[in-house]
Amino acid sequence: MTALDRLSSALRQLVAQVPAPVIADALGIHQTTAIRQTSNAGTTWSHYASGDHTPSPTRGLRPRTRAIG
Repeated sequence: MTALDRLSSALRQLVAQVPAPVIADALGIHQTTAIRQTSNAGTTWSHYASGDHTPSPTRGLRPRTRAIG
């Protein structure tokens, strides 16, 4: 097994667990490459909602504090 075969195998295992766009951004590879490996792995992330999922700050709410004593 060559180094390229091992790399491809590792990438296929990774895309089975994490969406292709996330893999592409994290590894610095083209999204087409990550999507191709997703297809080769037999998985699909068609229901993955890409984008920023950072929680927005709450307005007017203060964190709950615990009374001391």
